[in-house]
Amino acid sequence: MSDAAQPSAQQEDLGRPGAATQKSVHASGPNTLHILIGFALGFVTGATANFFWGGTPGLEKFISFVTAPAGEIWLRSLIMIVIPLVFAVLSLGVADLGNVKKLGRIGLKTF
Repeated sequence: MSDAAQPSAQQEDLGRPGAATQKSVHASGPNTLHILIGFALGFVTGATANFFWGGTPGLEKFISFVTAPAGEIWLRSLIMIVIPLVFAVLSLGVADLGNVKKLGRIGLKTF
């Protein structure tokens, strides 16, 4: 088959919608940017609230009735997810060893 009969990679990609405009995005790029933007917005919002309404009963009520319970829910749900995940990873790692003698040697090395 001649070179003219074979479509090039550019011609094949042009058939897909948006193929010419797609960019290569790193996996850590957009998430890192969103986290940094959220951190900056939270910092500015907290500093502004403290500067204008620091020590007022309205801000104290907002903190104690809105942000404190939301923070507790966030931390407890994070712990609820992380602890079983760590347990499962450790259990699967020990189960994957297969030989009990390997477990003994590894256990002795950790202490």
